[in-house]
Amino acid sequence: MKNISLIVLIILYAQSIHAQESEADHSFILGGSVSFSIQTNNTPFSIFPVSLPVGGIYTVGLENAQTSHLLLTPYIGKQLNERWLVGMDLRYQSRNYEARDVFFPDPAPVDIRQVSRGVGVGLFARYSFMSVTKFDFYIQPFTQYFTVNDKEFIEEELENENNANYIAAGSDLGITYNISDHWRATLRIGGLRYINGSWKDVETSEGNDFSSFGLSASLANLGLGVEYKL
Repeated sequence: MKNISLIVLIILYAQSIHAQESEADHSFILGGSVSFSIQTNNTPFSIFPVSLPVGGIYTVGLENAQTSHLLLTPYIGKQLNERWLVGMDLRYQSRNYEARDVFFPDPAPVDIRQVSRGVGVGLFARYSFMSVTKFDFYIQPFTQYFTVNDKEFIEEELENENNANYIAAGSDLGITYNISDHWRATLRIGGLRYINGSWKDVETSEGNDFSSFGLSASLANLGLGVEYKL
């Protein structure tokens, strides 16, 4: 009788452990990341050339210019197993550029302000390829769709307005740090991406297609975030 009871307890314990593992391996994840930068009288990080010419990282004009950029990315994911996570994200991006006492395009100095706002939705799959203590290193292929509105003001009067739509695809590199059973921090360091889209002038309906391809994994592309396991 004691042996039977022991066997039953072992079976129940094993089922409990298996259920906990299954729950952990198939949890839903809520997360979000943010990337933010402010730059004064220099070229934005995102367009640094590989070989910098004179003035390649700063503006050579005498006007005072400032560029600020904000990217917010909330997302939800499904943990398939200890290695794979799939999910969907939303993106909001904002860029503001201001320059005072600019001598172009007018002969007299003017103030120029450019405002860009964009939203997007995307799908991603994350593969954790290496674990070291509480750190996991991952690669994250993705595809996204964006719509962006750009406005340019000269002396606070609207001069140009464009709408753009584009598709982005690529793969990011990143690191997660397991804070607890439910919380972990994330760090995205950029990667490979391809962009293809088109823009159109709101007033004239004139426009053009555009595309870009590049590899960037540097401190300039850092994105910090947190995740919560449900």
